[in-house]
Amino acid sequence: MTPDVRLLWSDPVDRLLSLRVALKFLLARNLNPSDRFDRATFPLVKYQPRDFPEPMRPLFSRIMQARVAARRDCSGFTVFEFSQLGVAERRTIQRNLITLYEACLLDIGKMSEASANGDYGYYDIVYPREERPPSVTRRRSRRAK
Repeated sequence: MTPDVRLLWSDPVDRLLSLRVALKFLLARNLNPSDRFDRATFPLVKYQPRDFPEPMRPLFSRIMQARVAARRDCSGFTVFEFSQLGVAERRTIQRNLITLYEACLLDIGKMSEASANGDYGYYDIVYPREERPPSVTRRRSRRAK
C-alpha cells in the first residue's frame, strides 16, 4: 500500500508532539486568551508550510499569519497580543490547530497500518510493545464453612 504523497508529513511524530503542546496551552483555562494563543502557536514557529501535507498547508499558514497580525514590537522585545484579534479570528485559529492535530493523528494511524505490513517504521512509535510483567499465579483460598 503506497501512501498518497500529498499526505506525507516530513516528521509526523515531531509534529504530533508540537501540536499536543499547542493544544495543551490552547485548553489552559488558567491563562488569559492572549497568553493561551501565544503559547499555543509558539511550538509551531519552527516549521514551514512544506513540513505539512499539502491539504494542511493553508491551515498552518493562516495560524502563522494570525501570529504575525498579533505581533507588536516594543522597545527591545516583541509581544504577541492575540487579544487584539477578534473572537471569530481566535476561534478560527483554535479550529485550525485542532484540525491539524486531528489530521496528524489520522495520518500517523494510516502510516502505522502500512508499518504493520513492513512499509514504514512508525508502527512501533504509535503502538509500542509494552513489556509484560511476569505472570503471577494466585491461589484461591477456600473459605471455611
